[in-house]
Amino acid sequence: LPKALARGGEVLVVCIIATLASLYLGYSDQGDVIGEVPSDNVSLIPRLYLDDLPWAEASRLIMPAIIFSAVDFSATVAICATFEQENGVEWNPNRELAVQGVANLVAGATGCQPVGGSLSRSLVTRLANAASSRVAMINGIGMMVMIPILWIVAATPKSVLAGIVMSQIVKTVLYPKNLLAFSGTDAILAWGTGITTIVVSPSVGICAGCALALAVRLTFGAAKATKAD
Repeated sequence: LPKALARGGEVLVVCIIATLASLYLGYSDQGDVIGEVPSDNVSLIPRLYLDDLPWAEASRLIMPAIIFSAVDFSATVAICATFEQENGVEWNPNRELAVQGVANLVAGATGCQPVGGSLSRSLVTRLANAASSRVAMINGIGMMVMIPILWIVAATPKSVLAGIVMSQIVKTVLYPKNLLAFSGTDAILAWGTGITTIVVSPSVGICAGCALALAVRLTFGAAKATKAD
């Protein structure tokens, strides 16, 4: 691509070409596309839904909420830890947890989806060499401004978005040097979590990893205590 194009601009070019090709070829009749994004009654200042929240269901939702929070924050930790190791981007777990907590409180009060770390957006951000915290602010403002015209991405094939993410992680998947560096119980935990995630799903993989870590901790902790006695 031309040098005048900003680093990472190839992602935008690919998405534009794929969307135009999808419209011309009628790809939506044969494959999955993003689809229509609801934009009716859009307001930059959303109304509160506190009175509409299912307070009577609170006790039943406690455990699912805890599991979701653990899985969601684990994904954020994985993204941040990877960026810190590979790109030297420092992060603070307490700050990340506080920010996501506040964001999810606001999301629940305004009827939005839960908020969490985005692997695809983070990878594209790294590809564009955009490490400033202002990137997140610009991204948020851009999304709010573009809501009325999001119909332009309705025909974008999902496979293109998946390919963009895969282009950034394929080397790590084919040669997981971090996993290969582990030994002993750490290797069991790492490979067990990784394989479960691939075979089943990320959510189940993280939960299985936590359960396996707890089991290993209790087993080896009890063995050490017995040996000490």
